[in-house]
Amino acid sequence: MNSFRYETAQGPVLVFAGHELDRPGGGAWGADETPPIVMQVATELNQEPVERTVRIEVTARSAEEANDLGRRLMRWMSPYVMGDPARLESVGFVASDAPAGAAVKVSTETP
Repeated sequence: MNSFRYETAQGPVLVFAGHELDRPGGGAWGADETPPIVMQVATELNQEPVERTVRIEVTARSAEEANDLGRRLMRWMSPYVMGDPARLESVGFVASDAPAGAAVKVSTETP
């Protein structure tokens, strides 16, 4: 599992399909488990200054799906991303042509 990474003047942008969060073989992740793709993204973000806001953008076919996935990503990432967990923010977008399972974009912003 890998995210696609590209660099901008603000820092890295990581993009991945929501289905990357699925547990191999189905089933839900346990309360104390974190999907590997989230660990990869957290590791990448930890290379950036801790003052930067971490913006998690989820594009899904419904607002409910986008907001739910954004909340789960914030919960999964907060123990692993250095700095104040309050710097994590999630934004949901609705698009009728969004991929099944949503699309995720994670970036940093200078305050």
